[in-house]
Amino acid sequence: MKLFIKSLVSPLHMVKYRYMSIFVAIIIFLIGNYLLMFPQRPAIAENVLRFKDDYVLLTLSEIPDDEVINQTIKDLVDLECRFDNKLKKLVCNELAEDQTFESLITYQKNGITKNIHFIIDYYKSVPNYNLTEGFLLEDYPYVDNTEDYFIVLTTMAFYYQAYPKGIDEEEVTHNGNDIKAMQMYFSYPDLNNEFSLQVDQPLANGYELGSYLVDKILIGLAAREQSITQLFMFIVTIIFPLLIVLIFWMFFKRNSRLKSFKEYYNIAAITSIVPFIVAFTVSWFYPNILNWFMILFSFYYLYSLYKINNSPELI
Repeated sequence: MKLFIKSLVSPLHMVKYRYMSIFVAIIIFLIGNYLLMFPQRPAIAENVLRFKDDYVLLTLSEIPDDEVINQTIKDLVDLECRFDNKLKKLVCNELAEDQTFESLITYQKNGITKNIHFIIDYYKSVPNYNLTEGFLLEDYPYVDNTEDYFIVLTTMAFYYQAYPKGIDEEEVTHNGNDIKAMQMYFSYPDLNNEFSLQVDQPLANGYELGSYLVDKILIGLAAREQSITQLFMFIVTIIFPLLIVLIFWMFFKRNSRLKSFKEYYNIAAITSIVPFIVAFTVSWFYPNILNWFMILFSFYYLYSLYKINNSPELI
């Protein structure tokens, strides 16, 4: 066991792995990539949860318990809209195909009027709203102490926009919060494939739909952040080492003990084990260690190649 551990740390001992199957080396990198994702998930969840108290989401979670608002939300609930896992789209039992439903929820908070435009675009083939462009200031002109928010449910996605696009140029501030347009677009699978406009006893609890939508937005943000992290991690732990191996192999192969690309890649895989262990351990406390993984791996790999190629005697 002592010799095995030494072979994973000491370059003069790890050289014996240069002839192993390159598929083993690939598996080592893939396992390292997979393991590093575990400590990232709670970090992602924690970061996303902080956004719950952001001003642009508080407008939804702070929808008041009001008779008129509850009735408006009941009208939405009565459409019986939910995501169908089999059909992979939003299904509204009480809407005809290509029908559009619109409603407006309005309330005041801290002297600011909040207008939440709720739209269901139940299109069959072509959307009735251009969500790529979004909702523009020219169509929803700014009114003093008023904010406009837009929620659109299409057949295939959930869309949320805070403030009309173009309002940034107005340099508006409400209660210390800069009013700048923001858009969010999620496919229903990003929301855990569980989305429905349902509230128990909507005439009494319809306002709770706002908090439900905030929770769904947070789920979508977490899924998006996880995808970005996985892509970044794939680049850091799979693509980057491959490029480093390729560069070192091209520069050193003529005058070194290691000749083939396979040998260089195999040693890189063994060399990566220690950086993977360090990164995995530290990530639970400092998730941004991934930014340093490339540096740690590069220097340790270069050191290992130097020892292998310059030592008078190999084990």
